[in-house]
Amino acid sequence: MTVHTPNGRLPQQPQYNETRVEADAQAAGSLAAGAKYRNVAVSAQTMNYVATTEWPAATQGGAVKVVIMDGGGIDAMTSSCSTCPGDFTTLLGKMATAGVQNVIYTRYPEPGNPPGSNTTLKANLDTLMPKMQILMCMHLDQTVCYRFKLYNSCESCQAE
Repeated sequence: MTVHTPNGRLPQQPQYNETRVEADAQAAGSLAAGAKYRNVAVSAQTMNYVATTEWPAATQGGAVKVVIMDGGGIDAMTSSCSTCPGDFTTLLGKMATAGVQNVIYTRYPEPGNPPGSNTTLKANLDTLMPKMQILMCMHLDQTVCYRFKLYNSCESCQAE
C-alpha cells in the first residue's frame, strides 16, 4: 500500500516505483514539486493483516489522500479466500473514515509462466478479485476509485 501525504517522507524500504510515480504525478500537476509519497508497502501479508495492522501503521505518519494497493494474492494462494471481502470491507471503512480521496486497486498479473498457467491460483484470483473490485466502489463514499487489471484492460468507477 502506498499512501500520499503532503510533505510525507519515504521510510527505509525498497524504493519500488515511488520515484517514477512521483515524477508522473508532478508532471500531471497532481503532486506539488518536491512533495513525496510515503511507501508503507509490505509483501506477502494477508488481507486481514493489511486491514488490522498495516493500515493503522500507515496512518500514523499523517493524513492519507491516495492509496495505491493490491491485496488478496497471498490469501488466494490456497483458496478463493472467503474472508477477504469482509477484511477488505473493514479496510475500506477505515479508509473512508480517514478521508482517503483516491484509491487505486490493482489486480495481480495472470499467474504463471506463461501467464495464466498457474491454474489453481488463477481460478482463485478470478473468483476473488471481482468481489474485491465491486466492494471498493461500494464502500468509499465521495472517494474516486480506480480498478486496474494488469492485463488487457483498465476499468474505473466513481463511488456513488
